[in-house]
Amino acid sequence: MLAFTSPPAHSRHSDRLLRLPLIGHARCIGASVSRMEHLLGSLVRDPRIRELADEPSGGDGCLATLVSGPARVGYVTCGQPVMAEFWNEDFFGCVIPLRGRARLEQYPAAVQGRNGPFFLLPKSDQTWQFSADCELLVLRFSVESEGVRRRIQDVLQSEDGKGLADCAQVLMESIPYRLHHGLGYTAKLRLLERIRGEFLQLFGIDPEERAAPSGPEVMDPRVLRAMDYLLQLPASEYHLDAVCDVAHMSARGLYYAFERNLDCTPYAYFRACHLIRVRLALLRDTERRHSIAWHASTYGFQHMSRFAAHYRNYFGELPSETCQRLERDFTCHC
Repeated sequence: MLAFTSPPAHSRHSDRLLRLPLIGHARCIGASVSRMEHLLGSLVRDPRIRELADEPSGGDGCLATLVSGPARVGYVTCGQPVMAEFWNEDFFGCVIPLRGRARLEQYPAAVQGRNGPFFLLPKSDQTWQFSADCELLVLRFSVESEGVRRRIQDVLQSEDGKGLADCAQVLMESIPYRLHHGLGYTAKLRLLERIRGEFLQLFGIDPEERAAPSGPEVMDPRVLRAMDYLLQLPASEYHLDAVCDVAHMSARGLYYAFERNLDCTPYAYFRACHLIRVRLALLRDTERRHSIAWHASTYGFQHMSRFAAHYRNYFGELPSETCQRLERDFTCHC
C-alpha cells in the first residue's frame, strides 16, 4: 500500500477539474486559444478557432482525449467565448454541453436535441459558438460501411427521428458518469468500445452481432456522495468506516456499489484522485521547475516505483512520458 502524507490545500478550480470526465487524460491545462486550435486536431480535422471580442474573456482552455480503435471521446473547454469552424469528412459524433451555452450550425442540418446532444454527420460543414463557461463532452467514431453511414444519416434527418434522438440523449447524458476518472485507462478503453456499440445499436445496427446491452446505468446517488467526500479528503485521512457513514452503506455494500458503478474499489478511486492531482501539476509545470518525485511526494506518494506503476496503469504512460509528450506538443506548437 502507498504511504501518504497530507497534501497542500487544493484550489476550487482544481477540485472542479477533478470532477470532470476524462480530466485524468488531459493533454493540456491552461492552454491559449491558439494552442487549443492546434491540439483540437486530435478530435477534428483542420479546426479554426477565433475569439469573440465583443464578449468578456474567461479562463484558460483544457483538452482531454481517450482513443480506442475507431472510437474517440474528448472533453473540451476553451475558457473564453469563441467561434469554431471545421469540415467533418468521415465521422459520426455526438456533443454534450455539460455546462454553459453552445450553438451549432451544420450543413446539411441534422436533428438536434434541445440543449444538446448535438449529432454530427459526415460530409458536413460545422460552425460552433461557445460561451466562456462552456464545457463539452465529445463522442466520435468512424464507420467504414457505406450502408451503415446511410442508415444513421437517414434516421437523423428523417421527420420521425425525434424519438430516437430522445433515446440517444439518455444514452449520451450517461457518458460523463460512465467515463468518470474512477476508472483506469484499460477499463475506460473497454467502456468506450461498449458505448460505441450502444450508439450503433440505437440505430438498429449491430455490425459485431453482439447482444444488445440492457441500457445505460444511472449512477447510484450513494456512490456520488462517497465520491464527493473522497475527492475532498486529505491523503492521510482515508478511513473506510467514515466513507461508509457518508454513503449510508455497509462496507460490503459500498464495495459492490463502487465495482458496479465505477469498476474500482473506494480506495482505488481515492488513490486515483491523488494521481490526477499529480498529473495536473505535471501538465501545468511547463518550465519544469520541480522534479516528478517532488510533485508525487507533494500529493502523498512516497514510494516512487509504486507511484510510477500506478500512474502507468491509470493513464497508460509513465510520468516521464507525460512530461516528454508535453514538451513535444509545445515544440510542435511553437
